[in-house]
Amino acid sequence: MSDFMSDNENITGQEDLNQDLADISDTVEGEEEFSTIFSAPAEKKPATVQNAKKKRIISMVAAVLAVVILIGGSAAIVKLIPKKEEDEAPVTSNDISVLELDSNMLDKVSITNKNGKFVFTADRKTETDDEGKETVSVEWSSAEIEDGVLSSDEIGNIISSLDNITATREITAKSAADCGLQNPSRQIDIESEKYGNFSVIIGSDSPDNTGTYLKLSTKDTIYLVESSLSTGFDFTYLDLANVEDFKAITVTDAMKDYTDEEGKLAFFDTLTISGKNFNEPMVFVKNNEEFLSGFVPYSVSSPVKQDADNLTDVMALFTSGLTSSGAYSLEINDDELSKVGLDNPDMVISISVAGVTKTYKIAVVDQSFCAVIDDESRLIQKVSKEALPFVDYKMDNFYSKWVFLRSIDNLNSIVFETGDKKYSFDISYTEEDNTKTYTVLSGGKEISAENFQDFYVEFVGLQASDFDIGATDTAPEMTVTANHKNGKTEVLTFTRSSATKFQFALNGEIKGRITSSSYNKVFNYLKLVAEDKKIK
Repeated sequence: MSDFMSDNENITGQEDLNQDLADISDTVEGEEEFSTIFSAPAEKKPATVQNAKKKRIISMVAAVLAVVILIGGSAAIVKLIPKKEEDEAPVTSNDISVLELDSNMLDKVSITNKNGKFVFTADRKTETDDEGKETVSVEWSSAEIEDGVLSSDEIGNIISSLDNITATREITAKSAADCGLQNPSRQIDIESEKYGNFSVIIGSDSPDNTGTYLKLSTKDTIYLVESSLSTGFDFTYLDLANVEDFKAITVTDAMKDYTDEEGKLAFFDTLTISGKNFNEPMVFVKNNEEFLSGFVPYSVSSPVKQDADNLTDVMALFTSGLTSSGAYSLEINDDELSKVGLDNPDMVISISVAGVTKTYKIAVVDQSFCAVIDDESRLIQKVSKEALPFVDYKMDNFYSKWVFLRSIDNLNSIVFETGDKKYSFDISYTEEDNTKTYTVLSGGKEISAENFQDFYVEFVGLQASDFDIGATDTAPEMTVTANHKNGKTEVLTFTRSSATKFQFALNGEIKGRITSSSYNKVFNYLKLVAEDKKIK
């Protein structure tokens, strides 16, 4: 027998239930009838009869409560779950074909979205191969934008969304106005000799967020389609920019003398860096010092003569090109350049090699990106700052910090003069089986070559702390004269410029400063090695 009774059964059952509930109440109040010396023993019903009746009562109470809970719970659930289309049975996703066409056969497509109206026309070409098979290619463009600035591929990707539109279901319980189709959020107007002229109209999202309403202008049927179809038509012209990576310089036969062993461009006639971070342009050239160029391949020729450093990443602009991340503007004019800071760029980098020149202009826009153009740019492009690690550099960052980076193998002798002291070292070596044996004389007396080499490592390891320069009235505290095997002589001087700094000059030209602590360390090592004592 069902727990849920018929109407007649409910009436009878309810009366029984009321009586049974009363019986339960009486029993609970009396709990149990105990016999006393003044009364006869209480009559007890058989246990099986009592238990059966209790079970029946409990089932009936539970049934009534279950109905109440079910009704109340259903009301709560209705409030939580959005109402679905009233007269629609669910169907398999992508089961209804709405539109099928070949977007390559469209002549003109106008797309209207929240950003405006965008009109694209197709330049279609048909090619036939040797087997007679035809291939259709399309170049998409806009009359509003200069040819080549927009990417035909990006436009084609958007328009190709029309090739095969499918719906999850048809909508019959709502009007076009209910679905936002009288004031559509997006509309695609199509002109085609093959398919005729019609529109794809996109309305609002469904209340339960299961899709977006759509209809064709040629029929009244309203469909529910995946939301991704509609959002794919949201864009601006900037999103369609023909963004291309910046190209490297193509190495020609005329550039053979400017390449490394692998044939890659390594040198130049001049490289100039200027911009907002530079007081005046820095001009770099190839370092022609035979014994130094292997360590420091470039030097600064202006505004001061210095060994150069940190040009590897800069050279990569011309040897490897530069990856673009997007576009800031489809036009290059004064207003657009000003918006991104290219009217006063942080850096202008220009190279000249074998008659070929190339220039980059770079402006930092925010913490992540820079605006960049080169000589061939038709739009202002976006480049990650990570691809331009030098963009925050200033002049000092491009000076080599090495004070006197010279190989001991190239020296005949080196003389240190400090006040009234003079320390002279004559250096020679023999080589056998790729092993060099050094001989070092100090004042005509042979000293430990190993000990001198330890000292020389400290000396050539001196690095500039800064490149502040200025004339001083005091005499140098140390003068170093290096006589090279090729007959060249170099003179390095150290002059105190403050309590904590020494200014150094090479061949009379001031280069920068070192700390007093680094100077004192070398000076103390010098006295020890001259006495042939271990310095470490």
